[in-house]
Amino acid sequence: MIIAEDTPYDVLLRKAVTSSDAVNELTKLKKVTETEYDKIKNFIATRDAQIIHKACEGIGANDELLITIMCQRTKSQLNHISRIYTTILQNASTKTLFEKIKSNTSGNYGRFLRTIILPRAEYYGTNS
Repeated sequence: MIIAEDTPYDVLLRKAVTSSDAVNELTKLKKVTETEYDKIKNFIATRDAQIIHKACEGIGANDELLITIMCQRTKSQLNHISRIYTTILQNASTKTLFEKIKSNTSGNYGRFLRTIILPRAEYYGTNS
């Protein structure tokens, strides 16, 4: 039988259960969990932004990559990817994610991708 080592999460959870100040210990546990969750979200958004950037390099776009990433993410996740793209990858390209998609796609397909990137109110305010 393989016995796994305790993770920091397991140690904090055990401490919270046995502590006389369980509320304080559970608050610490929640902060650790939220921090780890934020790191994971940022890692995935950064990776997705890089994939989208590569998919739009050269002539045209790699539609398979764009569809795979953009159609499997929620609106909130796509907004996060767009922010990451703007802050990290804009140095490599002077375009925002919206502009990059717009310049590499066309027709209804391009409009669809731009629609899912922008918040609804902002999309209707543009002349895509």
